[in-house]
Amino acid sequence: TYDVALELGACGHVFAEGHRIRLAVSPTYWPNAWPSPSAATLEILTGQRSRLELPLLGETGPTPSLEPAEASPPLPDSDPRVERDREIVVDAETGRHEIRDHQVDGRTIAGTGVRYTEEWGDTYTIVERDPLSATVRCERETRSESSGHPWRVAVSAEMACDSDDFLVTEAYSAHEGEHEVYARTREYRIPRDHV
Repeated sequence: TYDVALELGACGHVFAEGHRIRLAVSPTYWPNAWPSPSAATLEILTGQRSRLELPLLGETGPTPSLEPAEASPPLPDSDPRVERDREIVVDAETGRHEIRDHQVDGRTIAGTGVRYTEEWGDTYTIVERDPLSATVRCERETRSESSGHPWRVAVSAEMACDSDDFLVTEAYSAHEGEHEVYARTREYRIPRDHV
């Protein structure tokens, strides 16, 4: 058994009278933290020796008084367009979870008429009770179709793992019109080092 102390410096809550607190523990926080190489089970020891101690606001020091944040004027652009969607797909039969996050941000630079678009997508996949199935794929593209010189730059990366290493594949490309002016793909391994 272990005593666990967690910093809660950026976390706070006002509990209404009569409300209860539920404590849950997990060996991972997918997709915000990569899971351990093998499935783990955590248990909370209950009984007289167990307790949850939460600090009170008065115990953490005075609340700082901050001035309102400064804001700069917006960049001179026009016709901004932002589209974002997020989808979570769970296969109840296989236990496969997939999170798909996608965004397109397009705008025209005022005074120039140049239009550019930034597009990105992230896909996180894992199968329940199989931490070595975790993968993440990230794709980024910036392009400009307007003016007489259309161009496009794209990057994609995927990370998977085995019990010893993280396995990374990256691909980069740059295009001027339909002509590819640069392309590179690389693969490498990063030791997990107890992660």
